[in-house]
Amino acid sequence: MSRVMSDLMLTVDLELEVGKIAPAANERLDAATAGLIALCERHALPATWAVADPARSAATESIRESWLSHELAIVGDRTWVGMGAGRLRFSRELARRVGSARSAGLSVRSLVVRQPLVNDHLDLLVRHGISAVAPIGLTMPQSDGAANPLRYGVFELPVTTRLPIIAPWWQLAGSELELYHRLSMAVATGRTLHLAITASQILETGNDGLDMLDRCLGQIAMMRLEGKVRVETLSPHVDRHLARRLKPHPSRSILRPAA
Repeated sequence: MSRVMSDLMLTVDLELEVGKIAPAANERLDAATAGLIALCERHALPATWAVADPARSAATESIRESWLSHELAIVGDRTWVGMGAGRLRFSRELARRVGSARSAGLSVRSLVVRQPLVNDHLDLLVRHGISAVAPIGLTMPQSDGAANPLRYGVFELPVTTRLPIIAPWWQLAGSELELYHRLSMAVATGRTLHLAITASQILETGNDGLDMLDRCLGQIAMMRLEGKVRVETLSPHVDRHLARRLKPHPSRSILRPAA
């Protein structure tokens, strides 16, 4: 019997929370971003990199220069996503970000959100060619991170794990072992994994967090080498999932021979 291969996605939210941005933090984040890109290249793992405005982000050039097939996505924060922002603001901000990205020659088809997306706004995503939504503000470790159909051909990709791990030093080793156990169990059962790396946790954990990510990505790379996981970014995962759903199935006749 052939083994079922699990799908695994890496999403990096490179934006700090509104109100927590300082020049020193941005400098540290620039250094951490360079370290993350280097880690992905070391382990040959593509990721989806989410920024507020891909056409203006300082990280965009470095991400595009990588030899890996990285994906750029837009981060939607509480200032323009969610019930409190309203449809008009959401429409304007999304149009501005997508428009400027595509004017710069950037393909943007995924939106990373930190709070629930309003269902009545899904048609606006379709208008701008967004097919994948990652709710990075909510972690569902027991769920399957596979593409979940919403409406109009838009799919949600739940996050199953947030990285780097934040824990007291005396619990960190045990937490990391538990993470590897969860990854192994998910792969053994064929579940889809969606790992989210966030700017705030990168800055909080510093070099220790990057070292932990190095070990984690190394584990994932080994699983891929063994044929246990397929690593891809958000929109290609949605494309493949949608193609599988739309694949025609041969009809079966209900007629049976008389004898």
